Amino acid sequence: MKSNCTACFESCRRFLLFALLCIRVVFAYTDPEIEKLLDSLSDPYHPSLEDYRLIEHYFQYGDRPYIETIRRTAHVEGDDFDFRIHQLRNFKLVGPNGEMPIMELHPINVREETQNKCILIYASYNPHYPQRALRLLGDLKECGYSGYVMLRIGGFPNISNDGIKLCTLPFTFRIAFFQEALHMGFTKILYLDGALHPLNDLSAVFDAMDKYGYFSSHMGGGWYTPDRFHTQAKFYNISAELRPHIPFIQGYATGLNFTDKKICQLFETWNRDMQRVDEFCQGDDVVFSILIWNLDFPLYFPFETTVHISDFPPFPDSLPPSFLFYMDQHKVAIRQGWGSLYD
Repeated sequence: MKSNCTACFESCRRFLLFALLCIRVVFAYTDPEIEKLLDSLSDPYHPSLEDYRLIEHYFQYGDRPYIETIRRTAHVEGDDFDFRIHQLRNFKLVGPNGEMPIMELHPINVREETQNKCILIYASYNPHYPQRALRLLGDLKECGYSGYVMLRIGGFPNISNDGIKLCTLPFTFRIAFFQEALHMGFTKILYLDGALHPLNDLSAVFDAMDKYGYFSSHMGGGWYTPDRFHTQAKFYNISAELRPHIPFIQGYATGLNFTDKKICQLFETWNRDMQRVDEFCQGDDVVFSILIWNLDFPLYFPFETTVHISDFPPFPDSLPPSFLFYMDQHKVAIRQGWGSLYD
């Protein structure tokens, strides 16, 4: 017989998967260009190398009308528009020599009480990202973490469960990756950016997810300029006077506990709103920040005391125990060729 906790998760999981299906039907953005692309694929649920190259061609040369939404947002908020569009246009799903996407599930020190944990690592095939992902996987194997790690290099998460439609929209790969892990039955799911390196076994991160429903690190209100939230804040009817109080939540480490019904509802809203690219189009971390603030989720982990920024590992015991990661910006490694200073 299932425990009360397991039954609660199954109920929440069924609710969320049903809600996500409704979102795909009711809210999913599409246009004739996207429909033509999807119709041209030999198998949208199991793309071939040629299918992935057709999608990359769409990324690079498609009209993608929502890019105009980004242009308007960038004009208001002062972003480097050309850089952001370059990223969207040159997103690599397959390797330069035709390497197909990689998906691996790694059990690491799994115990009965940690078999519901999964850390997500995603890297496109753009230069340096695969190496960062593999480096992080190695760190997780050595830091004492107990649970699973799902590694993806190239491709797009959740393709076999209709993720191909999210693939055509910007800033949605993290959401698709959470969906994929949820479909696989994991309950406590943590996305980590390849720039991060754990400083301990990360049990404090999962303890926070047990206690608060989620884990993320934030920068205080005012760090991100109010204009950063301009487009989305209007969508959520947040006044100009309140925008400076919205804390920016970094997307480097985001953990969600899907046994918490409030988290399921948060995720449903996050996924839905990221598909409204005809109304606004911004990073998923910006939308997540507004939702966390708008839904009155408490904040517990300031970025400046959770993530230590350094190109090299800190000396043992040189940081307070509040630091959970160091963030390697890879400036030296990339400048001199990946791995030259590390391996």
